[in-house]
Amino acid sequence: KNSIDVSKIGTAEKKKKKKPKSKFVIVAPNRHALIALVTVSLVILLFIVYIALPGATIYITPSASILEKSVNITLADFQRNKAELDTHPPKMIESYPISTTVSRTVTHFSTGKKFSDYGANAGGSITVINTSNNLWPLVAQTRFQTDDGIVFRVLDGVTVPAASGGQPGKLEIFVVADQLDAYGGIVGAKGNIGPTRFFLPGLREASQSKLYAESYSQMEGGITDYITFVSAEDLEAAKVKITDSLKEAALEDLQEAVLEKATLSGSEVVYSLLLGENAIQVGEPTISIDENIEGKQLTEFNVSGEVVVSGVYYHRDAMLEILKSELLLKKSPQKELLRINEQSTTYRIFEWDDASGKIKLTANIKGIEQFEIDENKENGARLLEKMKEHIVGSDIEEAKLYIQNLTEVNKVEIDSWPAWSPTIPNIPDNIEFEIRDAVMVE
Repeated sequence: KNSIDVSKIGTAEKKKKKKPKSKFVIVAPNRHALIALVTVSLVILLFIVYIALPGATIYITPSASILEKSVNITLADFQRNKAELDTHPPKMIESYPISTTVSRTVTHFSTGKKFSDYGANAGGSITVINTSNNLWPLVAQTRFQTDDGIVFRVLDGVTVPAASGGQPGKLEIFVVADQLDAYGGIVGAKGNIGPTRFFLPGLREASQSKLYAESYSQMEGGITDYITFVSAEDLEAAKVKITDSLKEAALEDLQEAVLEKATLSGSEVVYSLLLGENAIQVGEPTISIDENIEGKQLTEFNVSGEVVVSGVYYHRDAMLEILKSELLLKKSPQKELLRINEQSTTYRIFEWDDASGKIKLTANIKGIEQFEIDENKENGARLLEKMKEHIVGSDIEEAKLYIQNLTEVNKVEIDSWPAWSPTIPNIPDNIEFEIRDAVMVE
C-alpha cells in the first residue's frame, strides 16, 4: 500500500525543469540619433521642395498700337452702273437714291401784349436836372428810363433851364410809364416805383451825365392787366421755327426710310445713309400758316410745313469688308489684329459726279494690333523659350525687368509658388506663360 510510483515522480520533475517562453522587447533608440534622423529627413524634403516643386506663372501683355487705314471707295448708282458693278470692280460698292417727304406741325406762343380795359400806366412827377450852361429843349414823348428798364415819357415838349450861379437848372414835369419796358415786358404795376434816378436813353453817353432826372415821391396808378395777341413778329418767328424743325427732322426721317427699305427687301443686309457735306439734299419747305390771325387775341397758334429730302444709301457691310481687308494688309507680319473698331469708321466725300452716278469718298477705319506671342507658333515659341533661358533661376524682380524691356512686351506680372520664393524656378518646365490681350482706348 505504501509503494511509490517512480514514473510519476520523473514526469513531475520534468515539468518543473521546463524552460520559460521567450518575449519580444523593443529597445528605445538613442535620443540623439533620432533627432539627427529627423533633421536629415527635413533637409532632404526641403531640398526636394526647393528644387523640384517651385513654380512660376508669368502673365504677359504684348505691346499693342492703334492701326489706322484710309481707303478711296466709290459708291456707284446701282441702276446707272449695273454693268460695271456686275464685274465686281475693287473698292466699288453699289448705292441707291432715296427721298421722302418730311411733315411737321409746331406750336408757337404769342408774344404780343397790350393792356386790357383794366390795365393802366403809372405816372408821377420827376425833376429834370441840367448841369450844362445852355438851355436844353425836350420834345414831347422824350423818354426817361430807370436802370431796370422801365420807361416814362413826358407828354408835352419842355425846355430845361441852364445851370446858373454854380447851380444846375431844374424843371419839374409830369411823366407817364410806357406799357412795355425796354425789354418788351408789360410794365403795369411795376411802374409804381419809389424815388429813383432816370437817364435819357436818346442822348449820347457823354450828354447823359449833363442832363438827367430824379423823382422824390412814389409813382402811382400802374395796374397790370393785359391781353396776349399774335403780332407780326410772331408770324415771322413761327415760319423760322417750322423751317428749323423740318431741317432737324429731315435726317431722322430719311434714316427711317432707309430702315424701311431694308425691311421691305426681306434680307439681312444692313444699309447706311450717306452723310457728309451736301450728302443730304433738303428742298424748299412749304409752310402753312393763317396770315389772318395777326392781331387776334390768341395765346398760341399752330404752323405746319413739309419738305422733300433726298440722299443716298449703300451696303454698310460691303464698305466695312473693304476697310477690314485693307487694315489686314497694313498689319505688321509679327503682329496680330486684335480688334477692329467698326464704330470708328469715318469718311469724307471728295467728288460727286451726277453725270455718272458715282460718289468718291475717302473712308477711314481703326483697329488694334499687338505682337503675336503664341507658343503654338514658331515665332512665339522661340520668344518664350528665349525668356525661359534668360530668367531661369534668376531673381524675380530681375526677370520681370528683363521681360518688361523686350520690344514685344507691354506689361509683365509674375506669380511664384511658394509665395515666399524670391527666385524663378531652376527647372524650365516649372515656368508657365499666360498671354493677356492688350487693352487700349481707341
